Amino acid sequence: MQHDLAAARRFLAMGLDHPRARSIINAMRPIFRYDAVDAGRAATLKALAEACGPKIARLEVSLNGQFVPLATAWPCASGLDPDTPGPTRRFVTAGHVLPLFFQTTQILSFAGSVQTRAMRPGRVVFPDGRTFEIRKWISAHDLDLAVFDIEGQCEGLILDRSGTLPTVVAPIGYPLVAGVGLFAQIDAAYREKLFAGTGDSRPHSSRRLKGYFLHDATTIPGYSGAPVFDPATQRVVGVHVWGSADRPDVAGGSPEADPFAADLNDAVRIAAALGDGWMRDILAGLSDAPPDGAPTRPWEARQSPEAALSLSALGQEALRRIAP
Repeated sequence: MQHDLAAARRFLAMGLDHPRARSIINAMRPIFRYDAVDAGRAATLKALAEACGPKIARLEVSLNGQFVPLATAWPCASGLDPDTPGPTRRFVTAGHVLPLFFQTTQILSFAGSVQTRAMRPGRVVFPDGRTFEIRKWISAHDLDLAVFDIEGQCEGLILDRSGTLPTVVAPIGYPLVAGVGLFAQIDAAYREKLFAGTGDSRPHSSRRLKGYFLHDATTIPGYSGAPVFDPATQRVVGVHVWGSADRPDVAGGSPEADPFAADLNDAVRIAAALGDGWMRDILAGLSDAPPDGAPTRPWEARQSPEAALSLSALGQEALRRIAP
């Protein structure tokens, strides 16, 4: 089976209902099934995928009594020794998935407000089929991150705390959309399977986005929340959140300043999130709540999750699964 999905000649922005749902497919950046990376072409990526891929899960939400996949989530190493992966129940994903878990229309005012909101049931599913229910939502962070606990424990991924951005990065995530135009003929080969690839990275030129970095690895909707690794160290340097996709603020406010910046993906810098002491403690499992008044993005459910989902390709796929 051919699993090289990047077959386009040019970048392709998957424009969905919200800028944060966009993904970038790069013709020069193939992605591979995490368990079928060609060692001859990508030995370092193969080693990374084999070591870390089994620890990365698909995030699902319960709609109309059925679980449907939304994004990617992963456990972070806990305890006083951040360099030693141990058992943890703490998981990270993208903050912008939160409104699809809200049971009622509401706005999230503070990082800890997620603990008091009525949330739909959710779960994580690993490549080997292990499944854990979401026990509790812990926090939302203003860098488009969300943290939750599962019922049970698993081994976490190690975070890179150095703050150094490697030249080459590797996101590993779950493509969840069927019928992506370029790949319609091989849907069964990639949808809901875990994939890995590499790309070049660089800092954002916009000061307003200094907590993020850019990368040109191929992503497909469903990668939201995916860990972005330094493939040389196998540590998480970022969290994939969206494709820039024509955002004028990417290149310092003017798309003319860097015409290719809109064709790059954005990831949260893990080091930037760890710069908040309370978030560092939460990710380490040393705290179960942010301080009162800790800021977050004002995530808001203005309509039912079903209505919100119906506006996007990812949502339409999810709704097809629960249609009577």
